Amino acid sequence: MRSLALAWIACLVGMFAPRALGQAAAPEGNAHPEAALVSEGAPLVNPFGEAFVGESSRVDAARRHAFAQALDLDPIRRLALSQPGGRVKIADTMARETVLAIVGRKDYVDVQLNEDGKPEKLHYDPVFTWLDLMIDPSYYADKPLIHVEYLPLREAILERAFAGDKASQERWKKLTRVTPIMVGRYGPELEDELLFEPGYQPAFQKLRRASAVIQGVRSTLVVLPPESAGGRWRHLAEAPEGSEVRAAASAVGDAWRALDASATNEAIARLGAAIEADGGGGYGGARAEVEYFYNRANLFEWGAWAYLLALVGLLLAGSTGRPWLMRTGVVLLFVALAVHTIGFGVRCSVADRFAIQNQFESMTGLSLFAGLVGAV
Repeated sequence: MRSLALAWIACLVGMFAPRALGQAAAPEGNAHPEAALVSEGAPLVNPFGEAFVGESSRVDAARRHAFAQALDLDPIRRLALSQPGGRVKIADTMARETVLAIVGRKDYVDVQLNEDGKPEKLHYDPVFTWLDLMIDPSYYADKPLIHVEYLPLREAILERAFAGDKASQERWKKLTRVTPIMVGRYGPELEDELLFEPGYQPAFQKLRRASAVIQGVRSTLVVLPPESAGGRWRHLAEAPEGSEVRAAASAVGDAWRALDASATNEAIARLGAAIEADGGGGYGGARAEVEYFYNRANLFEWGAWAYLLALVGLLLAGSTGRPWLMRTGVVLLFVALAVHTIGFGVRCSVADRFAIQNQFESMTGLSLFAGLVGAV
């Protein structure tokens, strides 16, 4: 029974610690939502061309989603970018962190009513949303984009936006998100009224941060590496006028706003090749692939599910005394430990250090150690 109890503890620690803190995308520091994503003093020039309220901003959600689904974003996903503080990460990671900071989840979901009047969820790739916020930000002005976790604040915003319309308030409240227009129009006055009320201060901090990330999203395009040793990384807008990089970026913006998927794909491939030729992507092919695998595999999440199944099996084995349940629980425990160990190892490889430097990493490492002890 002592070994069974230790196994239960291993399952509990391994299951709840990573899930409680969540698996975000970045290889380092990604458990901290307050980490800097944008640089102050962002370049005023938009390398994709200045945004305007054009056809793509007015298009219906179904057509926009079809356009997004037709894009091939692979030439951009693994490009290296420099973040404030000197960290280097791939564009896929930057996009995931940006969307998470704004939307409160790993991808943007637009909820639309289909022909039958039933809600339909349109999922968007984080890299698409990240680029779309730079190329055509006006599309999102009246879309439920900004996550407001604190319910009283969400209710206060919606009460002002839909005064007297309880049905709309309830429908939007379930989305957990509000529009940038709502935040800009009602956020400052609500902050003046409610900032010192219990619970509101951290909620307003998150709201301000999300707004800052939206406004400064183009500053994340620090994708051109130093021209010499000891130099600084450069923003895409700092590419010389007339260069292939600038021309390709402009072509991406023009084709994107015209919702021409074929032309956009050609321009994206051209931009990726131009940045690579300029020395971008120097993060390293193998290392970029490892980070991309880490983002996509969700190893800690799969490990948590395996811990849960192992826990159920071991609990049933303890209450029924059936050997096959014990064997199943133990096998699942070792599967969970294997997935957990691989996830921790991959994170250490991407971060290029032993990954215990923040709360998320400490808890994943501690739970792995506890799981190993329990299994032994």
